[in-house]
Amino acid sequence: MKLEQNSVFFVIFVEKLILNFSRMQTIMSETLLLEQYRNFPKELQIAVSSYFELLSQNYNLYVNQAFNLNKTRQLGGLEGKIKVPENFNEPIEDFADYM
Repeated sequence: MKLEQNSVFFVIFVEKLILNFSRMQTIMSETLLLEQYRNFPKELQIAVSSYFELLSQNYNLYVNQAFNLNKTRQLGGLEGKIKVPENFNEPIEDFADYM
């Protein structure tokens, strides 16, 4: 029960920190975060690690959905949308002096 309570309190703390992040416009240094993490009891460190893993998975899922990173390309998808002029391979008059 104590582990669950600590986990809930930490999750609430992190969520408030994230919500207030834009208002505070200050960033807690990585050193300070690591120092605070090391001072937590072992059970809470495990909960924090699990929470950050969950955040990472959700972020990766969001990025993949937002940018369609898992979408495969279809061959011929631009067929008919690009037109090459008939005289494409003929010499360009402006470059006659250089040939």
